[in-house]
Amino acid sequence: MNKKIGLIQFYSKTGFLGIFIVPFLAVLSGSLYVSSFLTVIACILKIVINVFNIEVPFSILNFGFGEFPIYFEIPIALLFAVLFFFGGKKLWIILKKYIENVRAEYREIKK
Repeated sequence: MNKKIGLIQFYSKTGFLGIFIVPFLAVLSGSLYVSSFLTVIACILKIVINVFNIEVPFSILNFGFGEFPIYFEIPIALLFAVLFFFGGKKLWIILKKYIENVRAEYREIKK
């Protein structure tokens, strides 16, 4: 009887947390990882556009009052790209640890 109660508790806890934690971490880590590369691509594109003096109506950092000079945008964009990359990797590691903990808890209950 205790084994069945422990199994019910395990499934209710991991099911409820799994509904929120697993999709949140998976989507956010993937999004941050992809955004890090897109930020670098946009920064390189911005540099090329600035070097060849091509007028394109976009900016990486636009706060509504204008556009930052290119020498401010590049370091900020690269900083955010690094933060997105390591943030995505860290969230992925947290997700893997959560899944490993659930697996270990399930194995323990099954014994």
